[in-house]
Amino acid sequence: MPSATSAPTASPVAGYLSCVGHTFEASALEGPDAESGTGAAAEVLRAFITEYPTYPTFAGDEVPLPTSGWRELSALPNEVTFGVADPSATEFLSVLTVVRLDSGAWTMDTFNSDCGPLFEVTGVEEQPVVEIGSGPALDPPLPPFLACDGLTFPSGAIIGTSPARPAVGDIADALSAVVREPSAWHVLVSVPGRVVYGSIDQTSKPWQLRHVTVEATPEGWQATDPDGVCDLRAVPGPDLNVASWTLDETPTSADRSLRVLVMEEACASGRTAEGRIEPPLLFLDKDRVIVTIGVRPAGGGQDCPGHGSAPYTVELGQALGDRVLLDGGVYPPLNVRAGAG
Repeated sequence: MPSATSAPTASPVAGYLSCVGHTFEASALEGPDAESGTGAAAEVLRAFITEYPTYPTFAGDEVPLPTSGWRELSALPNEVTFGVADPSATEFLSVLTVVRLDSGAWTMDTFNSDCGPLFEVTGVEEQPVVEIGSGPALDPPLPPFLACDGLTFPSGAIIGTSPARPAVGDIADALSAVVREPSAWHVLVSVPGRVVYGSIDQTSKPWQLRHVTVEATPEGWQATDPDGVCDLRAVPGPDLNVASWTLDETPTSADRSLRVLVMEEACASGRTAEGRIEPPLLFLDKDRVIVTIGVRPAGGGQDCPGHGSAPYTVELGQALGDRVLLDGGVYPPLNVRAGAG
């Protein structure tokens, strides 16, 4: 296996390396010291090094955490991953991921002291891209984003008219090994070292999504989740958690707003979604009012003791009349209440 310092042989470093789900450009290991960097994410890294000078091993020993040599492996708008080589085994990295909370503050998310051994990833340049198609006209229309098993992706990626492109070489072979018709599967997510494909079963209620993850491993590209199935959910935006809602008060036909109770489906350490509910997506026609609600994530690691519903008022902008109320968080939308009083 290549090591963090010896794997790249060319100068400048080219290609990609990976360890336990973290795939990054090999040149990142020759970048500047991240612990000396500026910005809020680097501040979290420095605070982490100061607060945790050692970390426990599986053998129960306390090992010093390197205070220098950290590198920025990858950076997204709301997530930055740092890594540092293990002084005693440079093919292993300690990896720290920090995330930005709704408040704008950055905080530690996960730490892995044993990420490795590092291995080279080939075929990243051949990964397919997410293609957004116009798709067939659906009634009611799909919200702009769908969610399933922690995945969030544009609805046009799965309903689009463009055929899926399973790419070429090892990635295509890995998909073909676990599905009968790879050309019928659409690309939902594509990031270095990982591609998620999906296919919708429209005969179920709600619709179900079959999904397959093809991921870079030390043995090459493999389907690591070939049997994924989940109910398809809908969210108003790409960075929101799925939520469902029920009526808190029965509305009348003259009401121009709805008093509802919102249940966030993600873990939130026992707290309700109050204060984190985003303005809902509304679809109104002469027969239906469809309300799709999303919740801003609480941010950081969250426990799952269960939580209650949060009260919320949905402004319709017009009288409800005798229209059917539907929760657009699933597809087809779920009938909450037929007609109005």
